[in-house]
Amino acid sequence: INIETQGLQLTDGGQISTDAFGSGNGGNLNIEAKQIDILGASTTESPSGIFAEVGKDGTGDGGLIKIETQGLQLTDGGQISTQALGVGNGGNLEVKAEDILISGFINNFPSGLLSSTTSKQGGNINLETKNLRITQGGQIQALTFGDGDAGNLNIKAESITISDFVDGGRSGLFTAAITDPNSENNVAVTGNGGKLTVETDKLTIRDGGTISASNFSSRNPD
Repeated sequence: INIETQGLQLTDGGQISTDAFGSGNGGNLNIEAKQIDILGASTTESPSGIFAEVGKDGTGDGGLIKIETQGLQLTDGGQISTQALGVGNGGNLEVKAEDILISGFINNFPSGLLSSTTSKQGGNINLETKNLRITQGGQIQALTFGDGDAGNLNIKAESITISDFVDGGRSGLFTAAITDPNSENNVAVTGNGGKLTVETDKLTIRDGGTISASNFSSRNPD
C-alpha cells in the first residue's frame, strides 16, 4: 500500500492495514503526508490506526510500515502498530517526522507507536524527529508477551518531552518482557526485551513520565 497525500486523518476506528494470516508475508505500507492525525476508537473499542499484523495462525513475516510526514499526532487511543501473534516475525516500523505528539489512553489501549510479539522476533521501531512529545499515557513500546524476543526501539530527536502518569499507565518509552494485560490467558514469558536507544539534544521527563527497559508493566505505579 502506497499513499501520498497532503493530509491523512483516521478517526472513530478507521484503519489502514497490511496483515499476514497464512503462510505468505504481509505487504509493506508506505505513507508520505504533510500531516497525519490518528485519533479515537470505534464504538466497539477498536482503535484507529495503521497496522501490520501477523495473525495467530500466520507463519509468514509482517510487512514494513514506513511513514514520512511533517506532523504526526496520535491521540485518544490512535496507534501505529506492528504485531507478531503467530510464528512469523514482526515487521519493522520506521517514522520520520518534524513534530510528533502522542497523547492519551482509551480503555486498555495507549496512543502510540507499538511493536509486540509472542513466539517470534518482534519488529524494530526506528524514529527520527525534531520534536517528540509524549503525554497523558501515550507510549512508544516494543514488547514481548511470550518466548519471542521483543524488537529494538531506536529514537533520534532534537527535543523529547515525556510527562504524566494516568490510570492506564505511564507516558514513556518502553521495551519489556511482560504478561499481556489484554489477554485472558497468562502465557509464560521467556523472551527477551528489546534494546532501547535514545539520542537527543534535550530530554525532559516529569510528572511520572518514564523511559524503561524492564520486565514489568507501565501500569505499575512504583
